[in-house]
Amino acid sequence: MGVLEALMEKLAHGELSARAHVGRLNEIGRVLQHANSMAKLLERNAAERSETLTRLGDSESRHRTLWEMSADAIVTIDSGSVIVFANPAVQSIFGHESADLIGKDIGILQPEHLREAHRIGMSRYLTSGVSTVNWSSIETQALHKDGRTIDVELSFTDMKQSSNTWLVGTFRDISDRKRQEEALERSANFDGLTGLPNRVLLHDRIEQAIASAKRRKSAFGVLYLDLDNFKIINDTLGHECGDLLLCEAAKRLLTVVRDDDTVARIGGDEFVLLLSELQTKQDIDIVAQRTLSAMAAPFNLSGKEGYVGVSIGASVFPDDAEDRVNLLQYADIAMYRAKDMGRNNYQRYAEQMQARFKWRMSMDAQLRRAIEADELVLHYQPQIDLRSGRVVGAEALIRWESPSLGRVSPAQFIPLAEETGLIVPIGKWVIERACRDAASWIHTPEGKDCVIAVNVSARQLNGSDLIDIVSSALSENQLAPGHIELEITESLVMQNPENANALLNAIRDLGCKVALDDFGTGYSSLAYLRNFPIDCLKIDKSLINDVAIVRAVIQLAGAFGFSTLAEGVEDEAVLSVLKSLGCDFVQGYYYSRPIAVAEFREFLRNHVARETVERQ
Repeated sequence: MGVLEALMEKLAHGELSARAHVGRLNEIGRVLQHANSMAKLLERNAAERSETLTRLGDSESRHRTLWEMSADAIVTIDSGSVIVFANPAVQSIFGHESADLIGKDIGILQPEHLREAHRIGMSRYLTSGVSTVNWSSIETQALHKDGRTIDVELSFTDMKQSSNTWLVGTFRDISDRKRQEEALERSANFDGLTGLPNRVLLHDRIEQAIASAKRRKSAFGVLYLDLDNFKIINDTLGHECGDLLLCEAAKRLLTVVRDDDTVARIGGDEFVLLLSELQTKQDIDIVAQRTLSAMAAPFNLSGKEGYVGVSIGASVFPDDAEDRVNLLQYADIAMYRAKDMGRNNYQRYAEQMQARFKWRMSMDAQLRRAIEADELVLHYQPQIDLRSGRVVGAEALIRWESPSLGRVSPAQFIPLAEETGLIVPIGKWVIERACRDAASWIHTPEGKDCVIAVNVSARQLNGSDLIDIVSSALSENQLAPGHIELEITESLVMQNPENANALLNAIRDLGCKVALDDFGTGYSSLAYLRNFPIDCLKIDKSLINDVAIVRAVIQLAGAFGFSTLAEGVEDEAVLSVLKSLGCDFVQGYYYSRPIAVAEFREFLRNHVARETVERQ
């Protein structure tokens, strides 16, 4: 019986005194108050428990929703590496349905070469909490259902309950990021056109080769290559064909070296071969000869054939230099020596080449200044009509009168100008100056019929502004187009007959004459020659003593409706033969060396006066 019931029963039977009655009533009040408090506490605890259970349910629901909606693949594996849970994202990343993975070994998501290492690492982590792998975040590879490997970022966390431990693995597909990183690395270290290492990567590999060679006390070689005549092909056939040639050249170079050697493209048509671990110093010579042979075959450029040679220079570590900068510089110097020796050959660096290299660098700088300082001049070699004996024109020939160097031969500075691109502003200057000089005699009675012949380089021929330059020069000097003849070499025309034919037609449409220079030294196709808009074939001076060849050229020109001009005529015997064979025009020292503009005007006056006397 409760305390309250007992008190009430005693009061009913009169067993309590009044005083005791009051005390007991107070006690009853305290009991009632305590009971009320307990009831409220129980009510509050029940509400809090209900709220807690609701929150736990909501939290579990949210976590399950997050797992199911996550773009990352989440799997749970037990201590036996068996998958016990997989979220839906495993399908988008791995190609597996999540239900299909339950009960499968985690190895189903791992490439074979990584399975054992991962199995050992996870087992050690599950049993001891320690692993050689930082499972909190690693970049590794995973296996897709279709068999391909994918790059993933993987993290594992453990989940313990009672005596059981599970690993929860999160896989994030980073294939796109990896591709972007690889693309950035390739752009930083590899040539975009050929796929070869670029200058940056080459420098790094040379530094590595130096460190290795010092440790092993061994030697290695550097070959510096420049493709001869590449600029002509690039300018005449177009950049697309030029790119094809560079790619094919890269493939050929890879065939002449070993797998542990490096072939790099460092810009334009320049390549470097890094030959590691030379057994003998002659090994570098052998590779150079293989390279010359590999480049000798014609290049197929979208149905057109192109020919290039290669000039090669070599330096050897440690004989020539023990640092990267000088190894490359000395190989470069040797390469320029190969060009000076006639191109398409190989030279190994020697100390005496330094003087030649410094001269070349100085010459380039002075030539640039010469253009600005107006140190270039034109001389003119008269051209004579063999039938009438009259002066019918002159060839403009460039000369360099340097205050510090004296008279510099065109054989020295024209090849340099071709290589550096200076031939473009020089060529423009020649056309403009030749027209200006011609105006001083064409507007005179003795020179009114003279034609000025100007040589055109490969770069000019391919330039889009050649016609505009010629038109402007003729207009400024009030010359008729027929007073200028553009000379284009046979080899240049045959590099790209179709393009050359189009430009030659444009020149003819302008009203200018066209001469094919150095005829007989190249490889003209008669089928093309017949269709070229040519006015004159110039017979190279190296051929004029061969009567049979000269006769054949003159007969060929006659059949095609071309006139002929023989260069390099120096004596009367040769002149007589040319007359007998029916050659139309000649030029050479027999009549006059190339002379300055004032001397040429005087030559014209004297020649006309002499003709007048002879007729009288």
